[in-house]
Amino acid sequence: MKFITYENFEKKANEYQRPLKHEKGVPVSTARIEADETAFQGLRAVPEGKVELPLCMNAGDSVILDFGDHFVGYLHF
Repeated sequence: MKFITYENFEKKANEYQRPLKHEKGVPVSTARIEADETAFQGLRAVPEGKVELPLCMNAGDSVILDFGDHFVGYLHF
């Protein structure tokens, strides 16, 4: 029986490591969420209008931003 050691695991992980992609995403519109029985999980996003940047908001305001694509990562303001 071959045991997997930390060193073997680390070596194999490093062999498959790929560079991270960095991309700046800009919102394309604001949206609202509506119930839709035919949509995934019963909800769909409906575009409301173009985003005017900078976006000015007050305490208690909320907004849903549509970036027009799928992004994974962090949102910085």
